[in-house]
Amino acid sequence: MAALSFKPIDGGSARQHAGASHSSASNFRALVVSDDPLAGETLGRALQRRDLTIDRASTGAAAIESVLRTRTDLVFLDAHLPDISGMSVLEQILKIDSRTDVVLLAADGSAASAVEAIRKGAHDCLARPFSFAELNEKIDNWLTEAHSRRPLPSPTGEALVAFRSSGIVGESAAMLRVFTKARSIAPHFQTLLITGETGTGKESISHAVHTLSKATGRFVTCNCAAIVETLFESELFGHVRGAFTGAIQDKAGLVEEAPLTYVRCWIFAWRRNVYEAMGCVCYS
Repeated sequence: MAALSFKPIDGGSARQHAGASHSSASNFRALVVSDDPLAGETLGRALQRRDLTIDRASTGAAAIESVLRTRTDLVFLDAHLPDISGMSVLEQILKIDSRTDVVLLAADGSAASAVEAIRKGAHDCLARPFSFAELNEKIDNWLTEAHSRRPLPSPTGEALVAFRSSGIVGESAAMLRVFTKARSIAPHFQTLLITGETGTGKESISHAVHTLSKATGRFVTCNCAAIVETLFESELFGHVRGAFTGAIQDKAGLVEEAPLTYVRCWIFAWRRNVYEAMGCVCYS
């Protein structure tokens, strides 16, 4: 799928921006099911470091009761429990709520156990004994997937008007992620690089970002690929009448039309605060 990506240009271009924060995992709930105190403590500490809400169970029956009582996002399930086999508990949990991701802790670590667990619906398997690095990797990978699956809020109010006025429509998860990203960065960055394949809507998104940014200057576009090489200077910096054959009147360039504050991609013009139209020198 074609995608758009955003990248702030020039580290000093943020306006009153305290820094991007990572998505919080505090709304996720995990259940640790094991009668091994050491394994349970290790799992609990790793999950707590990522701000997950943690429930604990030492038997299969207690695990099933916990899932029945509370919506659970992630379960670390010991394959060997004192009352019910881990595979049976896995099946019961998924019958209660198929959205729950279960990571089976397999004592033997055999490929056969992993294949059986996956076939029964387990999200992943982790062989015991496991290292802290392996456990952290499993949790981090799950968090990345879980955040990507969560529905994002649709744009509303001023943001919705900005997107619609720019010709942008869509309600898919991918488009909602684009809307959310554009809305969050627009107030903070003056200079932004938007990349994407042809037809993905880079100009439309940039127009929406400009509208949401509260910029005072008008939105000016420049299709560099369409400018004839010999007229490039004229398009960007303008010209005066008589500067070249066919220049029958003065013409303002794009740099003049868009205030220099908003065309910082022309770094040399921005730094010197001066640009030269063909035939004369003009100062901003």
